[in-house]
Parts: sequence; structure tokens; C-alpha cells
Amino acid sequence: MIGDDALDLLGSLADRLREGLSIEPVRNTQLVAISYRDPSPVFAARAANRFADAFIAMGIESRFTSTGRASTFLDGEVETMKKVVAD
Repeated sequence: MIGDDALDLLGSLADRLREGLSIEPVRNTQLVAISYRDPSPVFAARAANRFADAFIAMGIESRFTSTGRASTFLDGEVETMKKVVAD
């Protein structure tokens, strides 16, 4: 289990990371512009790319979950219709 000191440190590191992050929607699209400001251009580029990767992964996971729910619902509807037709 993680101690309180470690959690505090982790929280402060997360806050520091968020300070450099900027996410703006791109008008009339479903896109977002992700940028990161840091004194190190290499770190800024890596951070922006990793946040973008995480954002994309969240979208994929969300669509996968939605598809699974829809599939389960439709399977139930098919079974209901089979019973109606059989009756």
C-alpha cells in the first residue's frame, strides 16, 4: 500500500505536469489541439505526445465499451424477436 507521503508527492507531481498542459477544441471538428510548455523542448514534445496517446486510448476504450453495450442490447432484442416469431 502506498503511504500518505508518497501519495502527496504523486499528487504534487501530477499538479506540476498539469500546469504545462493545454488542451483546446478545434472549432467545427471533433479534434483537440494538445500542447505542453516546459523549459525543455524535448520534455515538452514527449509530454504532449504522451497526453495525446492517452487521449486516443481513452477514446478507443470508450468506443469499445459502447460497442459492447450495444451488442449486448441487440443480442437481447434478437432473442426477444425470436420468441415473438416462435409464438
